[in-house]
Amino acid sequence: MDINYDKKKLSNFLEKNKISYTLNFDLIKNSWIKAGGIFDIYIQPDDFVKISLLIDYFKENKIYYYTVGNISNILFRDGKILTPIINLKKYSIIEEQFNKNNSVLLKIGAGANIFKYSNYVSQKLSCKGVEGLVGIPGSIGGGIFMNASSYESAVTDFLKEVRFYDNNILVTKSKKDLDFSWRKSVFHDLKS
Repeated sequence: MDINYDKKKLSNFLEKNKISYTLNFDLIKNSWIKAGGIFDIYIQPDDFVKISLLIDYFKENKIYYYTVGNISNILFRDGKILTPIINLKKYSIIEEQFNKNNSVLLKIGAGANIFKYSNYVSQKLSCKGVEGLVGIPGSIGGGIFMNASSYESAVTDFLKEVRFYDNNILVTKSKKDLDFSWRKSVFHDLKS
């Protein structure tokens, strides 16, 4: 994998596939902690199909990339960051897949804000168990990665399965296969 890539070719691909991106994205002006450098290219796909297309493009062109959520709990160095950044903030769906007989199944995008998720579950669905998450900054994806919790509520308490990319291959794993422990998950050991 390489960070030396044809930026014009990547820009054309993004425009052709209607994938939002920003050149020279300044972290100081846009991150929660107001620190860090400038991303050469900051990409924000808004659905799973676009994410898949983008990862396939990077794999095919042997381009190294980095994926982030709401850039709320990550420190980036100062200066120019040439590695393309995929930000999942716009992939923030919260969709009911099933809701009957006192059982609810939600499909949640990795970029969904934890606060939004907590409010959706407790307010719209009138379910208990996630109220303690309301103050956690960040996204569901990051919360699953670090097994985020607060006040005896964990992002992963009611998790059924996760669909993710491992070495550019789409994988689905159930909660029991994700090795959750205090502030840790199997995702810490994966190399993309």
